[in-house]
Formats: sequence, C-alpha cells, structure tokens
Amino acid sequence: MNNKIYLPNCGIYNDLLIGFFKKATNMEVINIKRTNDILTLGNKYSPINMPIDFKYKLGQLIVAINNGCTYLLDLETGYLKKYYYLLQIEILEHLGYTFNIIKLTNNRYLSVKKIYDFIKITNPKINIIKIIWCYFKLLIGIYIIKKQSKQKNNKHFKIIKKQTN
Repeated sequence: MNNKIYLPNCGIYNDLLIGFFKKATNMEVINIKRTNDILTLGNKYSPINMPIDFKYKLGQLIVAINNGCTYLLDLETGYLKKYYYLLQIEILEHLGYTFNIIKLTNNRYLSVKKIYDFIKITNPKINIIKIIWCYFKLLIGIYIIKKQSKQKNNKHFKIIKKQTN
C-alpha cells in the first residue's frame, strides 16, 4: 500500500513544507484547497453550531483519508484549534476511518525532534546527512520568504532621515 501524508494549509510556507516532506519521507504529500464541496462535506458531519473553519477542516480531513492518506499531520498550536482538531479526529473515528495522527508541535512551536522521528518512521533508510540537508533548504526557504514579505510590507513607507543643523 502506498502511504500518503496529509499536510494542512500552512499559508505562505505551504509549498516549502510540501517539498520538505516529499523529499525527506519519499511519500506523496496531499494538501487540499478549500472549495464549496469541501465545506458541504464538512457541514454534513459536523455539529450545527461549529464555525466555518471547523467545517472546512473536517471536510479536508475526510477527503484526504478518502484519497488514501494514512498519516495526518497535526500542526495546530492554539488551544481552541487543538480542541477543534481533537473533536474532528473523534468524528472521523466515529465514521470508521483509520489513520495515524502525527503531532509535530511541542506546546506552541514545531518540534525538530518530532519531525525527525516522523521522518525516521516513514523513511527508515534515510541518512542523517540528507535530513540535515532537507532542514537546511527548508530554513533557507523560510528566511527568503520572510525577507520578501517584510520588503513587500515596507514598500509603501518612505524613510525620511532627520536632518540636523
């Protein structure tokens, strides 16, 4: 069976993380965009008064599992989002789905050790040099994206030097 990984949307770092996990684990990484069909599916199985983000995420998880994902990556860091994620997992288990939850966060931040452990589980033949190289490329990519977004945000401001007499 060909295992797949579901990676939740990570904003501007999405493509970087997809590339990182593809290279490090040699597995297909699935990331599902938000559509009306996803919302309808999530709405069908979620409690009535849950927010729309909850319904989108539940729909994305259902589609990911139906597409063959066996590993669902948990990147949630906020208290409320963690609660929602646990509820979504409970709903999926109630529906009879089988999957593995991989928690990659440690309190509020991504844990390098947990990412390393996951890579070694999914790709036991990988050597430490390749993992370090993948991490290095990921960090360089994050640095470049942060620098570009900072320049993009500051292009509307003009720095005026104070003249002294």
